[in-house]
Amino acid sequence: MENLNSSFRPNIAVASGARLVLLLGFVLVASFVSPTPLTHSAMPPPPVCSVPNFTGPTTIGLDSPDAILVDDFNKDGKPDLAATNRASDTISIMLGDGSGGFSAPTSLIKGRDPVFIASGDLNGDGNKDLVVANDSSVEGELSIFLGNGTGGFGPRRQILFSSNGSATAVAIGDVNGDGKADVVVTRLLGNSVAILLGDGTGNVVASGGVSSGGFAPTSLAMRDFNGDGKLDLAVTNQIATDTGPGNVVSFLGDGAGHFAAAGTVVVGTNPASIAVGDFNGDTKPDLAVANMDSDNFSVLLGNGNGTFGTPVIYDARGLSAQSVVAADFNGDG
Repeated sequence: MENLNSSFRPNIAVASGARLVLLLGFVLVASFVSPTPLTHSAMPPPPVCSVPNFTGPTTIGLDSPDAILVDDFNKDGKPDLAATNRASDTISIMLGDGSGGFSAPTSLIKGRDPVFIASGDLNGDGNKDLVVANDSSVEGELSIFLGNGTGGFGPRRQILFSSNGSATAVAIGDVNGDGKADVVVTRLLGNSVAILLGDGTGNVVASGGVSSGGFAPTSLAMRDFNGDGKLDLAVTNQIATDTGPGNVVSFLGDGAGHFAAAGTVVVGTNPASIAVGDFNGDTKPDLAVANMDSDNFSVLLGNGNGTFGTPVIYDARGLSAQSVVAADFNGDG
């Protein structure tokens, strides 16, 4: 999700059970409408506000969504949504109206057990393409769908990148500075993160990786977390150590396709998804993490150096918090 969360009033969408919960945010100090925070640890106040706030929710019926994505698929300048539906092996596309509403879900594409989705321009045609992580096999498998710029996508391209991987999450960005979009994938069985370099035509080739910093990595986000102009990573692990809750590990990129761990924060039980946004208006990237087995999501405020503060926890208002994204859905700036 590139350039989607630059607003000082990002919103959060959480996939919870068989529904999508939308939480519209606005900048105030220590005032909550919905949801009610479960815990709030004392933190130094940032320049604008100390706690993100949200109204809502609005729900959209889906088919057991595992992951959701925000991007503009039809080039109308309004945020759209895409969701992976494991139960039906489909991907739902929902076009946004710019005021917080979305069209009825349209199932455009089928894949093998789609569990995570990312978007970017893989072939340089100016249209948003999709990369989907499929975990139905122990092989590391991705599906690539090239977009047509109107909300439609071409046939599935299968990418096998590892003989022992089981892909769980994916992100797109130029990690080696050659001007071509690359793909980063978490590998469940290998407890690692794989780097796949793009050739600019929509194809990617495996090129090394790094340990995930925990056990069973489930999700990742890509952004410049320390302001050096190079893409960094944040990875959620289902288990931080041998037992106990999960964690978030941040990795700083060197601009040549390599990453090194920078910090670790323990979050809820089974963190399944992560999103980036500036939730407190201090211009530093923050994180939102969906904790599936805790029925809540955590907000981690960024320190601006690639590390993150103590989590603030919110009720997900559903059976489980499976996926989370952040963007300005209602155009309130």
